[in-house]
Amino acid sequence: VADIDINTMFDDEVTDPSAYNLILIGGPCINSAVGLIDEFPTCDEYRQQYAAGDAIVQLVENGDKVALLVAGYNAEDTLAAAKRIEKKQGLSGNLVTL
Repeated sequence: VADIDINTMFDDEVTDPSAYNLILIGGPCINSAVGLIDEFPTCDEYRQQYAAGDAIVQLVENGDKVALLVAGYNAEDTLAAAKRIEKKQGLSGNLVTL
């Protein structure tokens, strides 16, 4: 078991994302920190690929760290994705579309 220091930041406070293991909540249209990670979709890409009722949980390498994205098409969809993580339902691989 490792000691973990939790540093909660707003999206506009993240200047060097590779300095942190990140859990990003909210899609790229609402959370500007998502755009700092090359492997995550842009707002336009997200809107083209997903619709209301959709959400994703995506894990990517972030330099020597990792970044986890929990994003829905809207706030309700993001909350539903977070609840799936809480219940550990249907999560495997590095990208899960809910």
